[in-house]
Amino acid sequence: FFTVVFFLVAQLGLALLARPSGVSAFCPVTGIAVGFLIVFGRRARPALIIGLVAGAVVASVMSDRGLMTSMLRSICSAGEAVFVAWFLERWFGRAFAFSDLPRVAGFLGLAGIAAAASATGGTATMTLLDPAAPFWDVWRVWFLSNGIGIMVVAPLVIELARARREPPSRSEMTEGIAVLAFL
Repeated sequence: FFTVVFFLVAQLGLALLARPSGVSAFCPVTGIAVGFLIVFGRRARPALIIGLVAGAVVASVMSDRGLMTSMLRSICSAGEAVFVAWFLERWFGRAFAFSDLPRVAGFLGLAGIAAAASATGGTATMTLLDPAAPFWDVWRVWFLSNGIGIMVVAPLVIELARARREPPSRSEMTEGIAVLAFL
């Protein structure tokens, strides 16, 4: 299941490639991985990591990338997701939610740190094995795409899972629809 989900989401990300860096302009894969790791917890971590790496590698190889580059990039993304989920669990407990400002700030800080670390490893891999663009151009696009992917997609996954467990009241639902309509 996880492999298919990550494969499909990786295909979406690959459709948004930024030239000449060859990196997706928006990477939802890592955001979904972070969200799933937080929602499903430690017991699902091995299956999620294997699913992420396998799905991303297959999608990347199908888009004319080399196997080694695809594997190393996918491992960087998996490490990024595990880093964020593990630190959030250590700092805020297993049931993470966006319930107060320290949790939101911690999440945003960890997303930035993880995206920077992953961008460094992924960019080194890409520029050494397939030097298509300068290091800093690739790093900037990778950092922004993964950082935005985590900051946008992971909260959506986490809060949808929470809403499924604890459905919102009628007034909360009305308020949410009003905010969405306003946006």
